[in-house]
Amino acid sequence: MRIPGPAKIIEPPINVRVIAGETALFFCRATGNPTPTVNFLIDRTISHPRLGAGVVLTIPDGSLLRLNKVHRDQNGLQVECVTRNHVGGDSATAHLTVYETNSEVPEGYPVIHVAPKATTVAVGDIARLDCDVAGTPNPRVIWIKNEIPIPTSGSRITIVGTGSLLFDHVLLSDEGHYECLVTNEIGSVLSSKAYLSVKNTYFVPKIVDKLDQIRVRPGHGANLTCRASGNPIPSTRWLTDRERPITESKEGVATLFLADVTEPARYICEANNSLGTVQHPVRVNVLDVPPPPQNLRCLEEGPTYAFLQWYPPNISREFQLKAPDGHVIDSYTLFLAKLDNLPDSAPSTSSSSPFRKQLTDIPARQFHPDGALQYKVTDLQPYTNYSVEVAAVSNLLGMSDPSNRIVFTTAEVGKFSRVLVVGSDVPPPPQNLRCLEEGPTYAFLQWYPPNISREFQLKAPDGHVIDSYTLFLAKLDNLPDSAPSTSSSSPFRKQLTDIPARQFHPDGALQYKVTDLQPYTNYSVEVAAVSNLLGMSDPSNRIVFTTAEVGKFSRVLVVGSG
Repeated sequence: MRIPGPAKIIEPPINVRVIAGETALFFCRATGNPTPTVNFLIDRTISHPRLGAGVVLTIPDGSLLRLNKVHRDQNGLQVECVTRNHVGGDSATAHLTVYETNSEVPEGYPVIHVAPKATTVAVGDIARLDCDVAGTPNPRVIWIKNEIPIPTSGSRITIVGTGSLLFDHVLLSDEGHYECLVTNEIGSVLSSKAYLSVKNTYFVPKIVDKLDQIRVRPGHGANLTCRASGNPIPSTRWLTDRERPITESKEGVATLFLADVTEPARYICEANNSLGTVQHPVRVNVLDVPPPPQNLRCLEEGPTYAFLQWYPPNISREFQLKAPDGHVIDSYTLFLAKLDNLPDSAPSTSSSSPFRKQLTDIPARQFHPDGALQYKVTDLQPYTNYSVEVAAVSNLLGMSDPSNRIVFTTAEVGKFSRVLVVGSDVPPPPQNLRCLEEGPTYAFLQWYPPNISREFQLKAPDGHVIDSYTLFLAKLDNLPDSAPSTSSSSPFRKQLTDIPARQFHPDGALQYKVTDLQPYTNYSVEVAAVSNLLGMSDPSNRIVFTTAEVGKFSRVLVVGSG
C-alpha cells in the first residue's frame, strides 16, 4: 500500500523564448499519492483545453501547455504550473519572451537546417526522421509524436547526429505525426509536422550497416554490431568463422564485444526470421602500428614552459623490415591538456578549462648519447597543472598508442628564475642538479650553469666566467637519505674534475655520464662550477640516486622483440 503524499512538481516549466508566429511549449510534471492534477494558469487565469489561450495536453506524469502562433502582445506572459491532490499542492512559474520576427533574434538562437519529412516504411525497417539543428550553446532536441513527447533514450528509438530520430525496428505503433522541438537558453523552435506511415508487409531479414572489415590496434578492443531489418523482426547473433554461436540471439541487434585483440579473426553476423536467414562476414585485422615511446618525464617546469624527455620505442626486426631504409619512426606528437588545478585529475572537459593542444611533427632526432629525445613546450600558463602524453608517428605504419601519461605543474611567476643576484667573489653554484637515468653501473646527470651577473662577466677578460665543473660523488650505506658513508667498509669517495663547460641542450643544460658504479647501490652527488680566474663555487643542491639491478634496466634498444 502506497503512503499518501502531497503533490510535488518534479519537472517545472522553464522560461520559453520564441519568434512571433511560432509555437511555445511549456512542460510540467508532478508526483504524489493520490496522483495529482496538473493545470496551467496564464497570467493567473486557468487555461482550459481547447480555449483560445492555449491547448493543455496530458503527458506522462503531467501536462503540456501548447501556445500556437504566439504574437508580440504575449511578450512577458506568466505561465504557472499548479499541481494538487487532497494531501497538498505545489506550483512553479515561468515566463514567455516573444521576439519580433528575425530582427530581434539574438545570436545563438537555435536553427533547424533540415526538418523532418513525411516517410513511409514497413514494419521491421530501420527508419530515420531528420532534424539537423544548430545553435549556441548546443541545443537540446525533444521529439513529439501526436503532440506528446516521446522517450528517446532506449535501445530502439534514439537521437543521432545533431537531432535526428532513428528507429531500429519500426513497429505499427510508431505511425503518427512527428515534430522536433529544438531549445537552448537563447530560445526554442518547433519543426513542422511530418507523418510516419508504417506498412505491415512481411519480408526476409536484411543486414544493414554492413562492414567487411575493421582494423584494431594490438591489445585493444572492438565492438561489432549485427543489425538487421525484417518483418517479422529478425533474431540476430554472432558466429565464429566455423559458424559456432558466440552471442545469444537478440531481436534486431546483437553486439559482439572483443577485448585484447592480438590476432586477425573472422566473425559472421547472422539474422533470421520465419521467412529466411542471411549472413554477412566481418574480418578483424590487427594494425601494424609502432610501439609507444617510453619513460616520458618532465625535466623542468618554468612559469610558461616545460622541458620534456622520453625514449624512442623498441623497434622489432619485423617492423624494421617493413621500412624501406629500416627507419621506422619519422616524428612524434605530443598531447597536452590543462587540468583543473588538481595534479592527479583527468584532463578537464569543462567549458572553463577547454585547453587542449596537439603538437605534431616533432623531429625524431636524438639529443642524448643514450638515445633520449627532448622537447620544450612553451606558451603555458604559470602555476597551472598539465597532463601530457607522446606518441610515435610512422609515415608507413601510422601513429602508436600514447606513452605513459605524466602530470606537471608550471612554476609561479617570480618563484622560478635562472637569474641569480651574485655578490661574492666566487661564481654562484650550478643549479637544479638531477639524475635523469640510473643504470647498473652508470648514472646520467643533468644541471644548469650558474647565472652570471654583469659584475662577474666584467671580471673575465672575454666575459667567459665558467671554465669547467667538478663532481663530488660518495657512496651511501644503501640508505637513500643518509649522509655519505665514513665507515671503513664503504670508503668510496670520488672527485671528477675538468668536466667541460659545454652545453648539450637547446635551453642551456649540461649533462654528464658517471661510470664505473656498483649495481643496486646508493650514491650522493653535488656539482661545483670552476672559474680559472675566480675559483670554485659553492656546491649545487645535493641529490641521492640508486643504481639499477643488473638485468633490470637498460636504455639500449633490444631489437627482435614483437
